[in-house]
Amino acid sequence: MDSSWQVRCLQDRIQSLNSEIARVRQKDHPYPEPNAIFRTLLAVLSDRQSRFDKAVKRYSSAGRERLLEETALTTATQLDEIAEAFGLADRVDSARIPFEILRAVSWVASSILEEACRVAVRLDGAYNYSIVSCRRRFTRLRWNKFWDEATRELGPEGRFTILVLGFPSAHANSILLHALAAHELGHLVRGRFTEELEEIRTKAVEAAKHRHSELLQEYILDNVRRREGVLGRDAYDESSRRMEARLGQLADDWLGEVFADLVAATLVGPAFLAAFDEIVLELGKPSLTHPPGTLRRGLVKEYLQQRLQKVADDAVWSGVLQREVASDPLFGPREVDGDPDRPLYSVGQTICREGLRELSAVAMRIPSPLETADLKKIVDQMEDHIEHLSPPSAGLDDSAPITPDEFWRLMYAGWHFRLNDERFAEFKTNNAWDDGNAEHVIGNLVMHALESMELRHQWQKYRENKE
Repeated sequence: MDSSWQVRCLQDRIQSLNSEIARVRQKDHPYPEPNAIFRTLLAVLSDRQSRFDKAVKRYSSAGRERLLEETALTTATQLDEIAEAFGLADRVDSARIPFEILRAVSWVASSILEEACRVAVRLDGAYNYSIVSCRRRFTRLRWNKFWDEATRELGPEGRFTILVLGFPSAHANSILLHALAAHELGHLVRGRFTEELEEIRTKAVEAAKHRHSELLQEYILDNVRRREGVLGRDAYDESSRRMEARLGQLADDWLGEVFADLVAATLVGPAFLAAFDEIVLELGKPSLTHPPGTLRRGLVKEYLQQRLQKVADDAVWSGVLQREVASDPLFGPREVDGDPDRPLYSVGQTICREGLRELSAVAMRIPSPLETADLKKIVDQMEDHIEHLSPPSAGLDDSAPITPDEFWRLMYAGWHFRLNDERFAEFKTNNAWDDGNAEHVIGNLVMHALESMELRHQWQKYRENKE
């Protein structure tokens, strides 16, 4: 490739990225957090441009084209990283975003992650719900110094982050969907238990490989790539290494999803599964990154029966916890749908089941807002307020401290009311609403309750500081 053409393309791309980030930064954002992200990206981009310009001058002489080409490839990769990070914050100003939820989510995230958090919300063009920690991502990319400088005005250095919460554009106004925050925060909580979870993974993978040794041998043989000049044994060894790599990645991803599910069940019970159903948690279709929904529901139910028996036995949640498909898709012909990795899904199922007991033990160290003797009384009271079109926080004791636990109990109560067929039907009939309008009203009542509780929490902090 002509190095001068490659240089011009990269320089043009740098300028284009810089202009686009600067343009979006100039918009009137209702909160300051997105600007900190944009400042970080512009600073990283400026640094990379300076490094690239110096490399062009240094390596443009005859005989050094190889070094220039390597630098260009590295720079192109870095620009991809910047563009991907920019994608996290390029739709944070939509008028359809419920900004009222931000402070409440920041509050509960700070509590469970044990670090100061601010939340920025973006609409996701993909049908997905996600939470990304900017500090963790930028640290992984070695952008620490740029991040610290950009966020100096917003909070303490080091243990401070901005969480970018992305959710489907089609569900921009669905407040109850934020029960999924429990699952996404579960992914971030993993960082507190890295060594333990790695040990659990290792033991579960070894047990599954022993149990499925014949299946894995067949998988290796099916995927041997015979090529001219490569001995049969070498091709077999190459296929074996690919299997180990793919199985290792599957184990990381599947156990990560299961652990996040257990954290979510700890915080908000089966309500997060009800929210998943809104954006389609596929019951039977596994992939290398996600176990099938049937398996996940079964493991969550086992965990709840062990830790929160009354929640697991509540008839309101039976439809969420027991959804099934007609047949188990993990077994049968290996390439029914053209997916050559189907054998690994059976192994992945065993890995998850082998790891459940120890994953549960780790999750149980996280306090549950639902482990309170008067949970039924609290939920009944909240549902009574919803039924009478009053924010469900109205019945909380004014003299008692407000904690992040109330956020999760509110989400739990909101979904509990929605899935109580008899009560929800009566609610619709009394107000002459269809399902959509009734759900929208429940979401608005929950949102007002969250705002009220967060303000009471801020007032408590103010009074404590004054004293």
